[in-house]
Amino acid sequence: MKPREFITAVMPWLATSVPVFPGVAFAQSSLPVVAILRATGDESANVNRLFRQAAREIGHEDGRTIRIIEYSAQNDINRLAGLSAVVVAERPAVVVAMGPAAARAMKAASSSVPIVAFTSFPVESGLAASLARPGGNLTGVSLITTELDAKRLSLLGEFIPNAKRIAVLRDPAVSAADHIPQLEATARSLGVALEIVEANRPDAIGAAVQLARSHGVEALSVLASPMLNGAASEIARQAKRANLPTMCQWREMAEAGCMVSYGASFAEAYRLTAAQMDRVLRGANPAELPIQQPTRFELVVNLTTARELGLVFSASLLARADELIE
Repeated sequence: MKPREFITAVMPWLATSVPVFPGVAFAQSSLPVVAILRATGDESANVNRLFRQAAREIGHEDGRTIRIIEYSAQNDINRLAGLSAVVVAERPAVVVAMGPAAARAMKAASSSVPIVAFTSFPVESGLAASLARPGGNLTGVSLITTELDAKRLSLLGEFIPNAKRIAVLRDPAVSAADHIPQLEATARSLGVALEIVEANRPDAIGAAVQLARSHGVEALSVLASPMLNGAASEIARQAKRANLPTMCQWREMAEAGCMVSYGASFAEAYRLTAAQMDRVLRGANPAELPIQQPTRFELVVNLTTARELGLVFSASLLARADELIE
């Protein structure tokens, strides 16, 4: 049975998640196939555009040097196993897995298809043996999530120094066993209590924020997650409604209305991912290709959001920002 027939006959729900190009047999194309797999829905499709742009910067363009096929689980991680089976059946030259859930699904689906993962916790979650020598069929880019989530919590304490209770909003699909305990240790060192709230889909964010607010929290730190990143506008809207200052991961999240963001440069992170893809296409073995980490980090403050919340920050604190959004 051909891969597309398999989709229709065995898993008809996938037909809406996988792009269809009549008459084209991807595995037989003269161009190497690059499959992009993500758990998130259309609200985070911008990450794929950024990846395509980064690929073009190093000479790879869809339809000219490579053929890109995108697969989205539409915020339902239960679909990832089926999508991963379809990806393997298409015999791609490399799979770019966006996020931990997508990386885990692809790793489970194949031990031979090369995977470049844009992910958190590659070693802690068992995707790689180490950053220097990943082993197996997966390499990629690590987002240094544990350290940066702790740093964001510490920074939020500087912006809201009187806060005694801070909520962290987490996506349960993005986790490592020791992540929350490490955050709790950071919170104790800051003299604040943590309230853990969860959202596994964008439409669950409002209830999570309201739950946090009902428990008396005074600020909200948003943990690293592709889904939460894609839902930045909804997070900002719900946090403003609850009168909660927010700390987020990417500059783009501050642009969407979060009060402060601190993290790697999106542009650099996707350049690293595209470069890893290029190395694999040129014959590098993922098992021996070190997982890369971003080196540039940005502190961005949305002054418009701060004013809406009635907050004013010192000149010395704002002087540390890489960008102020008016």
